[in-house]
Order: sequence, then C-alpha cells, then structure tokens
Amino acid sequence: MRPLSFPAAWVCVRLGLSANQISLFSLLVSLVAATMMALGHRNHAIIGAILFNSFALLDCIDGHVARVKKEACSYGGWMDALGGYMAYSCVLLASGIAAEQLGSPAIFHHFNFIIISAVAAMANLLMRLQYQHYRSIQGENAAQTIKAHKRVGANLGVTGFLMPAVLLGVIFGKLDWVVVFYALFYVSAYIIVTLRLIKTIQKIQNSFLLKRESGSES
Repeated sequence: MRPLSFPAAWVCVRLGLSANQISLFSLLVSLVAATMMALGHRNHAIIGAILFNSFALLDCIDGHVARVKKEACSYGGWMDALGGYMAYSCVLLASGIAAEQLGSPAIFHHFNFIIISAVAAMANLLMRLQYQHYRSIQGENAAQTIKAHKRVGANLGVTGFLMPAVLLGVIFGKLDWVVVFYALFYVSAYIIVTLRLIKTIQKIQNSFLLKRESGSES
C-alpha cells in the first residue's frame, strides 16, 4: 500500500487535513468495514474488504502527512497505534465471521472460523503488547532484536498483503484459507517472538547481575 500512499498523502496535505484527522477517519473506516463483512452477505463482505484496503492506505497516509506538516508527536503515534490495533482486531475477527457465514469447503467443514480468527487476533495483539513493554526497557534498540520478524510482519500485515488477501479471498471464495493462513502465521509469530524476547531479556538480566556483583566485590 505504501507506494500508493504518496500521491494520496499529497492530496490530503493540499486539502489541509491533519495527520490526527486522517487517523480518526481511518479508525471509523475499519469499524464500518468490519460491520459490513460481518453481515454475512458476499456483496457486503466485498464492500467491507474494499474499506479495509482503504484503511491500509490511510494508515500509511497519516504518517506521511505528519512528517510533511511536522505534526509528528507522541500523541499522534498513540492515535496511529490505536487505529492499527483496532484494524488488526477488526479485520481478523470480521474475516472469521464472514468465512463462517459464507460457507467453507469440505476440508474445513468442522472448523469454527470465528474461534480461529479470535485466536489469530489475540496472538497478534499479545505479541505487539509484549514488544511494546520490551521497547519501554530497551528503547529504540529494541527493534534490532526482532528486526527480521518486523520486516516479515510489515510485508504480511495491515499495510502489506493482509488487506488485499482478504479482498481476493472474498471475491474468489477463499476467505477461509486466508483466515487459516493468518491464524497459523500470527500464532507462530507470537511463539517465536515471545521466545526471542525471553532469551534476550534473560541475557540482559544476567549481564546486569554480573555488573552488580562485580561492583559490590570492588
């Protein structure tokens, strides 16, 4: 979505829109998108998926506008994170509800896609919550710990392939496959990132204890 966001951001700047206004609007778009997809009709689900892709575009635009208009601040970052977390929850849960209502092939006949999507949403949000707490300890250096994981997540996440995959899944009747894939992806990512953070924090703690012991001996 990011390449498309540059000309769109230029239009928003010309219209005098602020980054926070765009963030708030994107939050509303994600809620409407989730509602449309959860209605259980294919045409409504397509509209919802299109709106989710619009959110992904807006999620890139607000950052561009903030940098161009020098509006970047902690509050703006919080607003952007709020919209992102809401969208991650909404798109996964709404996709699960839509997949459950629109029907599935025999291979997924006994699957409950609402539960599967809920597990995916929880795994994604818990992973992000743990990372934010770790970042509060390590600061900007935290990103280096899971640099590769963040790159993969960016390519497959909200501004990557997630939203187009949901739209294509609805259009071609493969939304159930999309839900299963992202459930496996986010649960696996949660486990890998959690283990990586635990290992890193143990090293930091051990290093701190060794320094303290050395200081007390001297």
